[in-house]
Amino acid sequence: MLYFFFIAVRLKNFPDKISATMGQNTAIPCHLNPEVSALDLEVRWQKEGLETPVLLYKNRREEQHEQYRGRARLHSDLTKGDLSLILESVRDMDGGRYTCYVRTLSQVNETTLYLSITGHGRKPVITVHKQPGREIRLKCESKGWYPKPELHWNYGDGSAITVHSDFSEKVEEDGRITVTSYLSVQDSYEEDFLCIVQPSDSEKKFVSTFHVSVKLKTSESMCLSEINKNVILPCHLDPAVSVLDSEVKWEKKGLTSPVFLYTNRRVALEEHHEQYKERTQLNSEDKRTGDLSLSLKNVKVTDEGRYTCSVKAHGREIQASLDLSVTAQGGKPVMTVDEEPGNVKLKCISRGWYPKPQLKWTHEDGSAVTEYSELFEEVEHDGRITITSYLSIRDQYDQKILCIVQLSGSKERAVSRIVISRGRPQHLAHLVALICMILVLCYIIMCKKGYAQIKSMFFELFTQDSLAIIVFYLQCKGLCEILLVVAASEINIFLILTQKIQGGEKLKVQNTLLQFVRECLIILGIIWWKINDDSLLLLLAALIQAGAVVLVLGTSQEFCLRCLSASVIATMLIIHFSGVTESILPDFQQNSQIFSHVKEFLSNEGTSKYLLLTLLVMQIFIQHRLFLSEKQQGNIIFIHC
Repeated sequence: MLYFFFIAVRLKNFPDKISATMGQNTAIPCHLNPEVSALDLEVRWQKEGLETPVLLYKNRREEQHEQYRGRARLHSDLTKGDLSLILESVRDMDGGRYTCYVRTLSQVNETTLYLSITGHGRKPVITVHKQPGREIRLKCESKGWYPKPELHWNYGDGSAITVHSDFSEKVEEDGRITVTSYLSVQDSYEEDFLCIVQPSDSEKKFVSTFHVSVKLKTSESMCLSEINKNVILPCHLDPAVSVLDSEVKWEKKGLTSPVFLYTNRRVALEEHHEQYKERTQLNSEDKRTGDLSLSLKNVKVTDEGRYTCSVKAHGREIQASLDLSVTAQGGKPVMTVDEEPGNVKLKCISRGWYPKPQLKWTHEDGSAVTEYSELFEEVEHDGRITITSYLSIRDQYDQKILCIVQLSGSKERAVSRIVISRGRPQHLAHLVALICMILVLCYIIMCKKGYAQIKSMFFELFTQDSLAIIVFYLQCKGLCEILLVVAASEINIFLILTQKIQGGEKLKVQNTLLQFVRECLIILGIIWWKINDDSLLLLLAALIQAGAVVLVLGTSQEFCLRCLSASVIATMLIIHFSGVTESILPDFQQNSQIFSHVKEFLSNEGTSKYLLLTLLVMQIFIQHRLFLSEKQQGNIIFIHC
């Protein structure tokens, strides 16, 4: 007797649609009702769109589709009628409509359900992308989604951001999706930004927050500028934020109007202070770089003060301040001398300084001058300062006085030097008397001997020099010393001419040439006296005088020795009058390293004495050679050393 059973296949307490998470394992349910063994039944799982079944169970063996091989199998509890399809490592392509077929002896039963694949990705990550010279951008990225989720930006108060953002997506190898969005931060200086990712089939939201705190910074608290130059007052946003739709303002303390204003996407020139119109502009024309530095042209003294840079957007304002200090390096001091009996008054004046400089009087060795001095200042029309100082010193000793003008805190300084060579008044008086007596003696000799050739030529020179030396000794000893050198040279020429006349020679002496040489000597001496470039100019004068002797008297060896003798005498007088501690190098060479070493060597008292002794030996040697030469010729010689 045969018995037949009817087996109904249906879903048991499951919805028609199920979901699975990508990358996870899932079971698509299918159960026999009643729960009978399915070991000897034929079970087939078919997916819509595939010709061959995902899994075929027949004769107690399983066969899988090549896309599901190793990933699809039936539930292990077939004896209880559980025909569920187990899928491992679910992929995005696994989503779709699945049908479970069960074949019995008499019929085929089936049931269908839909498998939805979802990928709940990671929480979004916000990073800052900052490029030099450009605005900052926030990057929001979230990985591992399926299907594509929604991504949007909100402010901290929940309001949506609908501009300055872009969106992109990328499908990974496993089918999951990475979503990315960039947001350009503009006109926000203290704000929370929210990146929200939401699956399309869910109301759950994944949120990340980023706080943007923009600071307005100045690279320096103090900015220094020279007058009439251009300067940039630094100010920038950190991180860089666009100010295209913001209000940018520069103000100066003490002024009611701004020195610069940018608002409503334009420069409000009509709002600028009158003193700053056409002189201010933002250093960078690109408003997206966060560079708010102010370019100020043709800096004036009145521009000095505290400046404030401010930027405003969405009702919020941030600001930063810095100080502008204006300086002006003045010119080299000009020194003049006003002599009084027993006293010398020096005046030092220097123009074009700002702020008020320091002025001090020192000796050559750097020690301060202790004599009484006065200081005055005068403000010019452009705000710069002229400073004047008077120094009264006693006329007791030779010295070199320096007037130094320097800005406080600056290494640069302006220096002028002057030589006060008024020492040994009694010795100078004796020298004046001696020279005048020699001049008179020379004239008497000419009268006695009847040297008509040179009498008329030297009469005017000797008389003028004698009177001038006495007058200048009483009124201006500097010019007196110059004339002493000139007179000594004239006496030397006179002695040479006299000796040649005694030798019976007829000379053709040009009075005009000697007068010209004398005037050159005096002019060069006065230049020396005015600019204090003492030794070099007088040495040049002596060489010119020696050259004139050669032109007048001839070019023989004897006359050349005479010329050299005259030059040596002039040089000795130079060293004597300028003091043994004075250098023979001019002041303008003081900055040269080589000349500074030479100057230091010659400034040594022992070195100067050695040099003077050497010149004396040279003079004696020359006189000895001349004496031997004259003796051999039977002539008379004047030892005029």
